[in-house]
Amino acid sequence: MSNIKLGLGPVSLQKSLLVGVHIRGGDMQSEESKSRGYKVPHQSYYLKAIIYFLVKFKSVHFLVISDDRKYCKTIMDPVPKALYTLYGDISASTGPLEDLTAMSVCDHVIGSVGTYSWWWAAWLAGGQVVMFNSSVLLNSQVGYGFNKDDYFPVEWHLMGN
Repeated sequence: MSNIKLGLGPVSLQKSLLVGVHIRGGDMQSEESKSRGYKVPHQSYYLKAIIYFLVKFKSVHFLVISDDRKYCKTIMDPVPKALYTLYGDISASTGPLEDLTAMSVCDHVIGSVGTYSWWWAAWLAGGQVVMFNSSVLLNSQVGYGFNKDDYFPVEWHLMGN
């Protein structure tokens, strides 16, 4: 994929693979979500996943998509700016549908928490998937009966914080 247009701005990839990074913050960081048993990945998870793709492939660019731009910028702070693009910076129109469309044209995906990452973004992109493996507390409302094998295909690379 040499050049794709996402929203109003082009992302030039010149022989780079595009890896979508979904950083879920917002509602998943609320006390209500935490009390139900949801866990969001720490910065260390995203950095390990980014390093995984940088080591695995020669030329990679990360398209970072988030529902919480401030949180997203904090997570990405240690990553050199030349390696990634914040989708909200290149698109005048962002929302769940636009974000999912952008993720679907990526070669690979780094997922976070929730079905948006778990299924839609990862399945639609069709490449390699790194997924957060500790997204629910097992003895919680959302963790009751949770079985990783039901959510994460064996070919996905699961990673913790």
